Amino acid sequence: MVAKAKVKSEIEKAIAKCRSHLGDVVGFSIRLGPGGVEPEEFAKAFIREGLPSQWLPATIQKEPAFRRAINDAKRAHPSLSFTKLTDTPAQLSWGISEATDAHALGDVSSRLVNRVGFLRVDVGDNLGPGTTVADVEDDVFEYINSAYVHHQGHLDRSDVVAVIKRCLSQWRAVPLAGWGQFFVGPEHADPLRALAKVVSQLNESAFEVYALPKVSEAQSAIGSAAKLALSAEIEVLTERVELWISGERGYMPGSLAKKLEEAAKLRDRAVKLKALTKATTTDLEAQLDTLSTAVKGLIKNGAPVE
Repeated sequence: MVAKAKVKSEIEKAIAKCRSHLGDVVGFSIRLGPGGVEPEEFAKAFIREGLPSQWLPATIQKEPAFRRAINDAKRAHPSLSFTKLTDTPAQLSWGISEATDAHALGDVSSRLVNRVGFLRVDVGDNLGPGTTVADVEDDVFEYINSAYVHHQGHLDRSDVVAVIKRCLSQWRAVPLAGWGQFFVGPEHADPLRALAKVVSQLNESAFEVYALPKVSEAQSAIGSAAKLALSAEIEVLTERVELWISGERGYMPGSLAKKLEEAAKLRDRAVKLKALTKATTTDLEAQLDTLSTAVKGLIKNGAPVE
């Protein structure tokens, strides 16, 4: 069978030949893993593919990095509750609580175990903007600080999605039904495929581009791809029958009868393909007729037809 990628490539070739590219449907799924992406590596790949550097994400600032660290801590410590306490010009802070069972009262309460904050202003004692503070320097606070440092030097999923959407916006992409699906016009085909190449290299991320031919030329494009697939199946059947013709396989009328049935089914497909897509299948039909004649001769005589 012909690989999906090869059939897709054949459709792309047909579109290029008849210059009937209506546009592309784009779908993407971004999965970066816990480590994220290094900005320098992402920028190199982005620029290497000819995409504008001004569309790259800005340097991750300290406050967004701290907010991401808090979100990481929430996921890493599901038994704890994180509640925003303050959001003032001077400080951003969260309270960290743990649940306690109050059996006497018949309900569940929580106990504040720590408060962590991010300073927005200089408060002296070497505590300037961007410094993290806490009531207690416990394991959770150490985790938050480690994640805070990490996020200042790495892009996460939201950064990559923002870059993709910035590109799609510049290309005037039209959102389609379903999250992450867009239609992009044919004039942006090349940069769109460049972006797909960059994104597809990120861990388990996927960025699929499906070319759409104009309706008037769709039959030709699809017919060409379907003929390619049918031709490959005929080639496989011919190779198997050649084993009997060459004498490598003994006389097996039952197996030969099945091959004759396969040839008949493939010929029916060729006829239907010609009717539905206007594809030229005369060569395939002739090939199958010759193959069927040879198989009939083998069934009758036990020897190849001269």
